[in-house]
Amino acid sequence: MSMDLILKPSCGGCGSTSDLYGSNCKHTTLCLSCGKTMAETRSKCRECGVPITKLIR
Repeated sequence: MSMDLILKPSCGGCGSTSDLYGSNCKHTTLCLSCGKTMAETRSKCRECGVPITKLIR
């Protein structure tokens, strides 16, 4: 079953409200800066524990 991407109104990392993306697991909304940092360091989603490897729109 495919889950639709639903972005939250602000970044889960810094609270920014612009240039938002979803994580590959679709649980986390991130700004481009936080998302790039999390993907580069393969940080894990706080909800499901999957490593964040890419951002999706």
